Order: sequence, then C-alpha cells, then structure tokens
Amino acid sequence: MVRIPFGLLMLGLVFTLALGRVLASDGDYSAQPEGMFSVSPVLERSCMAVKISLSETQALAGIKWFNNDDQTPFPKILVAGGLSDLPPNYGDGVIVGEEIIGQRYGWSELEFPEPIGSLSEALYVVFQLPEYFGDSAQFEGPGIGYEQKDEPSCVFLSADGNEWARLKTEYGLMVEPIIVAKTPEMMGLKMLSPGEEEKPDQDLPKASGLKAPFPNPCNPVTTIEFSLAKPQKASLKVFDVRGRLVRTLAHGEHKAGRYMVEWRGRDNRGAGVASGVYFVKMETNSGQWSHRVVLLK
Repeated sequence: MVRIPFGLLMLGLVFTLALGRVLASDGDYSAQPEGMFSVSPVLERSCMAVKISLSETQALAGIKWFNNDDQTPFPKILVAGGLSDLPPNYGDGVIVGEEIIGQRYGWSELEFPEPIGSLSEALYVVFQLPEYFGDSAQFEGPGIGYEQKDEPSCVFLSADGNEWARLKTEYGLMVEPIIVAKTPEMMGLKMLSPGEEEKPDQDLPKASGLKAPFPNPCNPVTTIEFSLAKPQKASLKVFDVRGRLVRTLAHGEHKAGRYMVEWRGRDNRGAGVASGVYFVKMETNSGQWSHRVVLLK
C-alpha cells in the first residue's frame, strides 16, 4: 500500500491507496480499478461522500461501486441533499443501508428502500467507515476502487461527518448511480443553506422555526421546512401519537439557513407506517416546535 498524507483533515486522517491486481467482476460492470481507496485511521464517524448529479426528471434508486473487502461492512450508507461544492452534515442523511458488505474486489450493488429525488443542488451518497486504529499497511476493510477519469468524481472526506475536505486528484472513485424516472410520490431531499460569499447576511432567517407540513393531510408525501437564524444543533423527528420515534429527518450541527425535507410515510428502516396522526418535532438550542400531520393511504 502507498500512504499519502492528507493535512486538510483536522483529525489527521491519511489516505490509504491499496495497489495491486484486481479480480474480474461477476456483475454487469466490466471496468477494473487502478487501485483501492480508503482512509486510516478511521474514527467514529469518518466518512467518504460522493456527489451524484440528477436532473429534475431523475431519481436515485441505488448505487453500484467497486468494493474492496467482503469481511468488514460499511456501518451505514446514507443519502442527503447538499450544495454543489459541500456535502451535508452526517445527521442530515437518510439511511439507505446498514452493515453493508460488498464483494471482495468486485462490483457491488445496493438497492435503496425507495428512490430518492433531488430538491437541492446535488445528492450525496455517504459511506460511513468502521472504526480502525491499526497499522494502515495491514488494513483491508471496506474501500472503493479508483480509476483515472476525464472528469474525476466529486469526492469529500470527513473525520467526524461534519467538517469536509475535498479530495483533489485526477482519479475518481468507482461509484455509479442507479437512476430511474422520477415520479411525484417519490421522496425528495433538499438543503437550502446560503453560502457566506454568495448571499448577504440579510438573506438569513430572522428567527429559527418550523413551518407546518404541506400538504396536510398527506398521501403519503409531505414537505417540511425549518429555519435556523444561527449555526446550532438541530433535530427534526417524526413521532407517533404514543410518543414513539418513527423517523429522524435531521440531526446534528447545522449552518444558519433554510432547510427542506420530505417525509414519505416511512420509518427509519424504510418501511411504510400506518395511516394516522403523527407529530413533527424540531428541537434546537434555542427552542422547540411541533406540528401535527395526518397520514392517509
């Protein structure tokens, strides 16, 4: 393996590129990598994020990637809406897979519980890596193949899922989207957060708050928008009438700005929930808000 220092990550991550012969794939994809890419050491929420660009008529139904190891799983794979040059916080992602084990040196595929459309500048697929502190020369673990491309894929790395650094290289990670036609009932993800250089301060929300979901009643999609007047921790969750958590829509540190997400009547495992009354609750350092939403099917 060749270790390339990466000084931009605050917690001292190091690129680990595993060079060597790769076995042929049994899948539909025939492209072979020039090597494998991962990071070491891996902390609790070390992540790799790959940007997926979609048109207004497309939705992301899954991904294919060239996988390194068939023994150690990715703890979580998430999808979240982000800006064209900035992934979202880890807590803003929707979990599309847990404990995912791919093929050894081969193309692997993950089909999402439901297709996801983009209501933001871009979607990001976030691969969470398992914690690892050993000798990177001996580390196998989950990694992704890379190859030289005319237009390298947009890849970011994070030690904690909140602070991101872009991987600048002529190589791109071998992650391919599975795209389907978008329909009105599909989930959509959006992050609206004005850039510090692109929009003046007066465009920021004057106060934090949660708007009433719309439409309400919903069948089954409803859009939820919330605003933050300053950077802070925020959570947005859906509960049933007994107070049991149904779905986490957002959680973690957020920049000041306006955010939008859709709930499609599914729980955290992607399963559809029964018709009835639910409550959307938002909590921040400065207050709490709640709205009632009726789900009809």
